Amino acid sequence: MSKIVVIIGDPRKQGFNKALAHRYAKEMQEMDHQVELFDLHEMNFEIDMALGYQTKRSKEILHLEKAVERADLLVISFPVWWYNVPAKLKGLVDQLFWIGKAYSFHKKKFLFNGPWRGKKARLIYTLGGTELQHRLFGWSAYRAMRYPLWISGILSVKRSAIGSLDLPIRKSDNDYFAKIKKAAQSDHHRLRTHS
Repeated sequence: MSKIVVIIGDPRKQGFNKALAHRYAKEMQEMDHQVELFDLHEMNFEIDMALGYQTKRSKEILHLEKAVERADLLVISFPVWWYNVPAKLKGLVDQLFWIGKAYSFHKKKFLFNGPWRGKKARLIYTLGGTELQHRLFGWSAYRAMRYPLWISGILSVKRSAIGSLDLPIRKSDNDYFAKIKKAAQSDHHRLRTHS
């Protein structure tokens, strides 16, 4: 049994992105993995870090940090807004991937020597438009999330893009849930074969 942390990075109370994250968590639990969910909407912390790295991090952020340190797989689910991540999710990234904890350039603890090396990650993101549009803009939201993962040593990063949600070509919810189930099965296999 592997430990999985799922961060629901949608700051709204409800939404399809949250439904996808919950479905992913359910699929992994049914395969006997231990899943801990963190919902960005319910978390309280100072997102702008007005004091930089002198900012006092909230108990919730510190609890999340400890959960990630114990986890084998970190999953972050989020909507793409203006080809980037929501502001509150960016604030969470700033405080979760904390200098001296998730990485340290001074001590040469980053990338292959990062403190979180050996962990795996999955990014599940939703788009109103198409993944092709996101790609034409350099996969900006995907890259914004991949960079801190890599710096901390999490180099095995997979992604699931759920696109066209605001377009007439939108598929049925069941089609998107099937894609999430396939991602969960892939992650189950990754965790079993490389643990």
